[in-house]
Amino acid sequence: MLIEGALARQAALSAHKDIFDAILMRDPDAAEKALVEHLENAWTQVSSTFGNSEA
Repeated sequence: MLIEGALARQAALSAHKDIFDAILMRDPDAAEKALVEHLENAWTQVSSTFGNSEA
C-alpha cells in the first residue's frame, strides 16, 4: 500500500509538471490535454478508492 501511495504521488507530481510546462510554453492545447488526462486519472483513482457514485 505504501508503494502504491508513493507511485500515485509521483504520477500526480508528473502530471502537474506536464500541465505547468505546457502553460510555460504557452501551448493551450497541450495544457488542456495534460489537464484532462490528469483529471481522468485522478477520477479513476478516487472512484476506485471510494466507489463510483454519480451523485
